[in-house]
Amino acid sequence: MASSGRPGLMDDRAASDDRDAPPVRLRATAVIAAWTAPALLSTFQRWASDALTSHPASFWRIAAAEWPGWYLWAAMTPPIFYLAARYPMRRATRLRDVAEHAGAWAVCSLLHALIRSRDYDAATASTSFARYVGMTSIAWMPSTFLLYVVTVGAALWMRALAHAQQRERERTAMSVELARAELNALRSQLHPHFLFNTLNTIAILIRERETEVSARLVTQLGDVLRHVLRGTRANVAPLADEIALVATYLEIEQVRFGDRLSVSWSVEDDTLAAEVPSLVLQPLVENALRHGIARRTTPGSMEIGARREEDELVLWVVDDGPSTAASSVAAISHESGVGLRNTRERLARLYPRKSSLLLHPVAGGGTRAEVRQPFRRMTAS
Repeated sequence: MASSGRPGLMDDRAASDDRDAPPVRLRATAVIAAWTAPALLSTFQRWASDALTSHPASFWRIAAAEWPGWYLWAAMTPPIFYLAARYPMRRATRLRDVAEHAGAWAVCSLLHALIRSRDYDAATASTSFARYVGMTSIAWMPSTFLLYVVTVGAALWMRALAHAQQRERERTAMSVELARAELNALRSQLHPHFLFNTLNTIAILIRERETEVSARLVTQLGDVLRHVLRGTRANVAPLADEIALVATYLEIEQVRFGDRLSVSWSVEDDTLAAEVPSLVLQPLVENALRHGIARRTTPGSMEIGARREEDELVLWVVDDGPSTAASSVAAISHESGVGLRNTRERLARLYPRKSSLLLHPVAGGGTRAEVRQPFRRMTAS
């Protein structure tokens, strides 16, 4: 019987927490290092103060007296962290949580007093051991309270930080899944539109007995579809692959437009290995063809380019169509529908607050579509 998704999700999160938790040895080392710092500081302060007397003690003798008390707190840190996780002093259970922590602090204070009372000498003492321990506990009460509060605060802070990191990982995973879903939607939108135009062109060529051209067009169409369908799970690709796709796509469209379309490339070699969202250029080129070149009554041109500007990658597609006013560019952006909108949203999800897709009117006629995103070299998978 199929199980519901929620238990599996909880199991996955628990497994993720176990994977993300640092090894026990590493955590123990971090706790010891954290308590060694105040132990060294208090030892140095006592040694420096004692050095002013006529019978100063050695540093290591003072360390032998100081360090056991501090390392007792190191030993008590894991139980305190456990209590902080179990009783985090939430509003609904604050009184109970405070009572639990008060009891734990009392135990810590007593143990600390016992450690500090190890120099008790029954032969010379004027009071009983129990009274001596009690007085020591009272004398150290402000310090032990502060140490306990600081330890609980560190536990709560680390727990909140771990939860924040987990939420960030979940948001990142969700963004990747949304970007993948948008990419798949873009692919599904590309197929019927592109296939209809290309197959119609092939049919016309066959009727006109242009068998060589139609055969080449079928091969090129297969190359485009193979590229689009390959790596369905990939959200990013090297710019060189996207340029190869667009080049093949334009060779097919060139058959439709003939002499009405000329294409120039201005791609810097250093950008070919850059990471870009899959299918980032094709919607821009299709937009330029539909709203620029196709609306001209005379031959038109298109420029496709890429360059690096410090830590930023800039991609652009420029056509010399009739659209010149800003209002016309806004209308083109609206009419382009899913293609440009989907590309813009995928950029925003892959590179939050560090990417843009804008359309600009070009002086003398035409539109410039420009993408800006962080420059990252595509690593081999």
